[in-house]
Parts: sequence; C-alpha cells; structure tokens
Amino acid sequence: MDDGGWKQGRQEGRGTQDWKTGRYEGDLVSGEPDGYGIMTLQAARYEGQFRKGKPYGEGTLITLQGVLKGFWIDGCLNHNGRKVTFAVPSSACGQKRNGQVKRSTS
Repeated sequence: MDDGGWKQGRQEGRGTQDWKTGRYEGDLVSGEPDGYGIMTLQAARYEGQFRKGKPYGEGTLITLQGVLKGFWIDGCLNHNGRKVTFAVPSSACGQKRNGQVKRSTS
C-alpha cells in the first residue's frame, strides 16, 4: 500500500515499513512516520498522529493492559499522573513546564 514515492532515497507519502520488531503503516516524511499512522511493536499498537518518527498529537495506545487515549509529545503521554511511553525510552520523557516537556538529564 505505497501511494507515495521516494525523495533523496527516503520514502515520502503513504507507505509501509516493516522491521523485525514491528510495522508502521501511514504517512511518511523523509522516511520517518509523520502525520497519521498505525505502529505495531510487539504487544502494543499506537494509532494516531506522528511527528519526526514519534507519537505526537492525538493518539491511542492499545496494549494487553488496556487502552490509553490522549495527547502525546515526542512519544510520551502523561496519563493520570504517570508517564507512558511508546517507541521511545522512558528516560526521554521529562516533566512538563509551560506546556513543554523538559527532558531528563539522567
């Protein structure tokens, strides 16, 4: 289902990417998920907006433990006071200050 093409050796437009650990179907910019898409990694599935390869914007995470909906920033969601991550290490999520995520330095 590739409706896009290639630009400077990278996928552009709608496309699919398969890896050993998962799959992505959706919008691609410079070979990265950017726009609406669905990413499946092991026992989790994220459906929603991406920016520069990470969940960013409105999205839904579906896992064996349940469903989480919300606004993601750089792969991080603050859900009822706890950090939830998808496709990024948990150390990538810091505390919010003035609407921005402050990255952990440790």
